[in-house]
Amino acid sequence: MRSLFTAVATMIVGASTLLTPATASAAVLGGPDLAGYCNYKHRTNVLYSAGPLNLFSAYSWRCTLPPGIPTDDIDVNAACRWKYGKGAYGFTTNPGWAHSWQCRR
Repeated sequence: MRSLFTAVATMIVGASTLLTPATASAAVLGGPDLAGYCNYKHRTNVLYSAGPLNLFSAYSWRCTLPPGIPTDDIDVNAACRWKYGKGAYGFTTNPGWAHSWQCRR
């Protein structure tokens, strides 16, 4: 009886580990340099900056020309790869806040 109990317990524990999703944690590399990426992307003598159109949207970042004229969307994944190299990607900790971007790998 004891060996049957041990066998059943072993199967339950084994099955539960197969059904539990693996918790992969990505390393936080730091924040993206969105203004630097805009300057890299446009490669002109004009000094670009970056700013959100809406503080309450992480997806509203634009490259901007002086005096703050928005020009084009920013690909945060590309900005993270530019700053941190291959495999880096953008991750927002709060889509409802513009300043919530991190780069991870």
